[in-house]
Order: sequence, then C-alpha cells, then structure tokens
Amino acid sequence: MQNLIVSFNAVAPLFLLIITGFFIRRRGMLRDEALPQMNRLAFAVFLPALLFNNLYSTNVQSAFSPRLLGYAVFSALAMYGLAVLVVCALEKDSKNRGAMIQAIYRSNFVLLGLPIVQTLFEGEDLGVTSVIIAVIVPIFNVLAVVTLEVFRGGRVQWKKVLLGIAQNPLIIASVLGFVCMAAGVKLPVFLHTAVKNLASAATPVALVVLGASIHLEKFAGNTRNLAVCVLGRLLIAPLIFVTGGALLGFRGIELATLLVMLAAPTAVSSFTMAQQMDSNGELAAEAVVMTSALSCITIFLWVFAFKQLGLI
Repeated sequence: MQNLIVSFNAVAPLFLLIITGFFIRRRGMLRDEALPQMNRLAFAVFLPALLFNNLYSTNVQSAFSPRLLGYAVFSALAMYGLAVLVVCALEKDSKNRGAMIQAIYRSNFVLLGLPIVQTLFEGEDLGVTSVIIAVIVPIFNVLAVVTLEVFRGGRVQWKKVLLGIAQNPLIIASVLGFVCMAAGVKLPVFLHTAVKNLASAATPVALVVLGASIHLEKFAGNTRNLAVCVLGRLLIAPLIFVTGGALLGFRGIELATLLVMLAAPTAVSSFTMAQQMDSNGELAAEAVVMTSALSCITIFLWVFAFKQLGLI
C-alpha cells in the first residue's frame, strides 16, 4: 500500500498540472497564439535554470556514472534503431515514417523525467539525472534532424545541426553547470537565489503549457500508425531497456532515471520539428497528445511495479 501511495504521489501532481493547463485554455484564459511564446519561455529560461541548478548543486563524484551513462546512450540508440526497423517495415509513406520514428524513440525526458525523479527522491542529489539529460537530449536532437531530413529526401546539413545543438539553451545551461560544478565555482548568494527561483517555476509552467497545447478534437484517421507510436513509446521501450537496466544491476535513482527517460511520453518539440521539416505534422501532434494522456497511467504503473520489486 505504501508503494502505491508513493507512486501515485510521484505522478499525480504532474498530470494535475497538465489537466489544469488543458482547462485553462478551454476556458479561454490562455489563447493558442500565446502558447508558442510560453513554450519558448519555458525551454529557453526556466528549464535551463533547473538543469543548471541541479548540476551546480550536485556532488561531483555522485554525478558521474560512466556505466549508467553508457547504458543510457546504448538504450537511446538501440531504441532508435528498433523504431527505424519497425516503422520502415509497417509504413511505406516517408512523411509518416519520419514522424513515427521520432514519436517512438524521442521522449519528453526533460519535462516529465526530472520532476518525477525529484519527487521520488526528494532531498537527494539529482546530479546523475541531470548529467544523463545533458547527454541524451543532444543525441535525441541529432537523430531527429537526421531522420526527418532523410525521410523528406534532403541532405543532412551537419554544420546547421551542430550549430543548433551549440545554441540549445538546455545544452548551454548544462555545460555551464558542469563547469561550475567541476571547478568549484561559487555563485553570489543573490544570483544563486535568482537561479533557484527560476528553476522552481520550470515544472509548473512547462506542464501547464503542455496541457494547454492538447487539442483532443484534432485526431484524424491515423489509428494504426498512432497505435504503433503509443505502444513503442510507452510500453515497448521501458519493457525492454528498463528491464535490461534492472538485470544489469541498476537500482534507486539510477534505475529511476532510466525509467523516466524511456517511459516518458513523446517530446512536445517533435511536433514542431515534424511541421518544419515536411513530415506528417498532424500525426506527430496526435502522438504527443495521446502519449501524454496515456502516460499518466503507464508511468504510474511502471513506477509502482518497480517500487513493488524494491528496485527504486
């Protein structure tokens, strides 16, 4: 019973914020035109502050786990390869292929992953999770650009890809956090307080915006492809790779980090990229909505299962 309560308390508050955002938009308190700006604010200011603060405040030795980092990278690449094989076997339309592959392998790790780990391990050092995010997010981004370019028949412009990664606020914040952590830099109290205040706003703002972005009425005739995306993202990825991590001996916050990386819904930015790069933006949007809606159930069940097994 205790594990059930802990699992519920870890997941429910986050999805209440998403539901709040949904109803805020439905009541007209937040217009669709404002959502891109708010989303940009969350990803350019609040979430980078959260990543920086977690790395800055962490213990250097506890933050680096080469074994966990290696397995996380392997899992991300293997999941991507599996998504390519399955989607190319099932779907012949290149525009659909790009959107589906991205929906399956690319999780909303930053937005939902960090808050869940934060709730499960309240008061503990989250540096290890922040380090994994700092490495996995660029990998997700590179794979997304390559995939969408390939399936629209274009050439991958590596200079543009690398420049985009270098300018990503999450990457910049992570690098600064690493430098400050490794060099033992101490921020002035007033500056650190400001960063912590920005960091505390990251999760509520980002999740409310995510909820406000959900349009249930926009679903179209993509039932089969959508089912493949949902099953791959919410069930197959965690079943294979989190189980594999448990068998390799990862426990506690390390296994929880793998769990939220692999069981989180499809990244919201996958929809924007699909639209911009001539993929099926409608299917990409539906995958974000459906995985976000169903993940409130699946993540709860995954967390509860691993809590029951005494692994996290």
